[in-house]
Amino acid sequence: MARLSLTAKIALGFAAGFASFIIAAKIFPAYIVDGSSMEPTLNDESIQFGFTLDRDLDRYSIYTAKIPNRNGSISIKRLVGLPGDILTFSKNSFRLLSVNGESLSAKDNNAIPTMVLTSKSDSQKKYYTVPKNITVGDFSFNIYEAKAASDSAGDIEFMKTQIYASWIKENGQEKEDSFEVTVPEGHVFMLSDNLPGSRDSRETGPYPIENVISKIL
Repeated sequence: MARLSLTAKIALGFAAGFASFIIAAKIFPAYIVDGSSMEPTLNDESIQFGFTLDRDLDRYSIYTAKIPNRNGSISIKRLVGLPGDILTFSKNSFRLLSVNGESLSAKDNNAIPTMVLTSKSDSQKKYYTVPKNITVGDFSFNIYEAKAASDSAGDIEFMKTQIYASWIKENGQEKEDSFEVTVPEGHVFMLSDNLPGSRDSRETGPYPIENVISKIL
């Protein structure tokens, strides 16, 4: 019976370790968050790990996915809509209000609103980001929502121009104070937690299911 030399054993050990590392990296890929689109949940430059083997998509969980028509660019977003879901959005802030008639109740987090943007054309027109806690059934998460500097039509319109929602406006059914959209078959609707600070399915449209890569742990 032939015996491996010490050098061969070391080489074999390194090879096995490297193979295990590659497999683990594919099952649990690591991502570095780039930007503030998922604040307050995920901070800029934080490291997040995904899980690629769970293919049962969970509404309201966070996933990595390839952005439609963006040459393979990957985003980290919250999955809020499954195929066939009816989503209702606020007409002013484009915040998600309900899914299939189930209301997403919002409660202020008692934090001081933050002034985030100033118009180049009018330094007096600004809007706030307001932290809110969203609950639906037993599920809970935090978001940043836009709030106009005042109730004037001008300030509300300025705030709305800063929040990207072209897909909702083009594809949604306009209600008295909201938009209602249906998620197409074979697609999911991805949303940012920092609603004023990111582009997501409100702008790009729903993501094809095959674009979903992994669930963030």
